[in-house]
Amino acid sequence: MEPYAVNIDNQAQVWKNLYNDITEPNVRQSSFKLNDSVRISKWKDRFEKGYKNNWSREIFTIHQILPRQPIVYKLKDLKGEIIKGAFYEKEIQKVTDSGFVTQLPSPITLDGKWEVGLAEIIYPHTLYNVNETNNMFGFDLGDGKLNTRKLSPGSYETIPDILKAMSLTSHEVILEKGLCSMLGFQPQVIENITESSFTADPHTEFPIFYVYSDIVQPVVVGHVEAPLLRVVRISGKDGDVINVLYDRPHYVNVIRQSFQTTEIEIRLN
Repeated sequence: MEPYAVNIDNQAQVWKNLYNDITEPNVRQSSFKLNDSVRISKWKDRFEKGYKNNWSREIFTIHQILPRQPIVYKLKDLKGEIIKGAFYEKEIQKVTDSGFVTQLPSPITLDGKWEVGLAEIIYPHTLYNVNETNNMFGFDLGDGKLNTRKLSPGSYETIPDILKAMSLTSHEVILEKGLCSMLGFQPQVIENITESSFTADPHTEFPIFYVYSDIVQPVVVGHVEAPLLRVVRISGKDGDVINVLYDRPHYVNVIRQSFQTTEIEIRLN
């Protein structure tokens, strides 16, 4: 076989041809999971140098993990379209923050007063409604000793999912801040069959998120002023890619007259 004919699909056979009975190395565990949000590497010129990380501004998700040696990944964009080709781990980077900057193809210069509104947003539903900040509860088995337990962080779609994970077989249950609001209670000790004071909602902790932009005029948000573009109600199930279209965008004043980049940040408050 000629060297130019070696590719990722026939590398196992090439290995056997070269090393006969030598066992192939074990495929190591993947560093990414399905539906992880990632950026991809942008190739520099051969001798080009740069001090900034050279990653795409567009976000993709892991569509398929191919257990080859080394592991490669198939990606799709946030509209669900599969990206041609496969990527090595060193060519992708997990997205862990909620802010990004978009470089526009040419500068925008505005005369007079302008307004801007969010007409469409696409986001992956990967938010855990139960996490390390709200997953603790206490219980007493009847011996007067207080025990504590934590639910595994995750996305719990229904109230029965939460109750099943709690395994409530104890004499009394102590609901801490976080879980209690999902179950419709105030922080309290529950000893008998008790009806919640409020409507139980597994998504009450994070029903919305806020979209901020550096090109809009700050407005009052709670007790501060912030460049709020829109409030988005969270919908869908864990792992879904949500596409929201607004027929009537909420417009806010543009504060900058000239720009070539726009910064967007998504927060829960």
